[in-house]
Amino acid sequence: MNHLKAPYPLDSLPLLIAGAVKELCKHSNSPVELAAPLVLGVAPLVYKGAIDASSYQLYSFSESGTRKSTVLKELRFPILGLEHGREINIGA
Repeated sequence: MNHLKAPYPLDSLPLLIAGAVKELCKHSNSPVELAAPLVLGVAPLVYKGAIDASSYQLYSFSESGTRKSTVLKELRFPILGLEHGREINIGA
C-alpha cells in the first residue's frame, strides 16, 4: 500500500492567508504543513481584533525539531501588537 503524503492544499486558502503562510515558511524555514494550520488558527485574532485574545488558546502537536516554536514566536508579534493597540500591516 502506498502512503505518500499529498501536499498541503495551499492554493485552497485565501490569497492573503496563503501569502502569509509562504512568507512564514520562508522566514522560519518551516514546512507548509506546520505553518498553514497555525496561520489559520491565529487569523481570527488579527482580523480586526475580532476575538478577545485573553481567552484564545491554540495548540500545536508535532515532533521535536519541526520548527513549531519558531513559527509560534513569529505569529505572536501581530497579536501582541493588537493587544497593545497598534495597527498591524500584513505583507509589508
